[in-house]
Amino acid sequence: MSRSVVRWSGRISAAVVGVALSGGLLGVLPSANAAPNGCVSVNGHQGPKYGTAECASSGRFSVAIANGNDSEAVATGDFNRATANGEGALAYAEDGSHNSATAKGDYAGAYATSGNNNTATAKGDRTTAFAGVGDNNTATATAYNSRAVSEVGSNNVVKATARDSRAENVNGSNNRLTARTPGCTVSNVGSDGQTLSC
Repeated sequence: MSRSVVRWSGRISAAVVGVALSGGLLGVLPSANAAPNGCVSVNGHQGPKYGTAECASSGRFSVAIANGNDSEAVATGDFNRATANGEGALAYAEDGSHNSATAKGDYAGAYATSGNNNTATAKGDRTTAFAGVGDNNTATATAYNSRAVSEVGSNNVVKATARDSRAENVNGSNNRLTARTPGCTVSNVGSDGQTLSC
């Protein structure tokens, strides 16, 4: 790598961290006077860190933000973003690029991994969303103790929107699964092009 490229990338990293810490991203962290647990990491550079929250990032324009006791956010890969907000919340966007993981709620977990353009969103206490081992997958869990999984395959959309519901796609592509009834489970294993709900 030439020195000019190194200087350019260094300036970009410094600029991104500066914007993150002085602008919008810093706003998600509570004040140090409030005994907070929060952190931010951008492009592999650790920003403010308070209490028990953990953040790690690597890759161009990678961003990891955590806010909550024992929360953790990891973004490894170009243009990956991980946001964890809540006690014990976990968000991992890794092993690919343009992946997004958002966990919002106590003990929520969001995992967008092993592929590109995957989006995992877990909103609500004890929700879990996994989108990965493929490309262009979306997994969304939005009710207490719900679980949405798309694992092995591409172009899947999986949603769990009711309490204790499960929507799980394994080894299939171009599927649409929705769990909208409390306690129900909808699943697909090994098939493509399915539209299923419960």
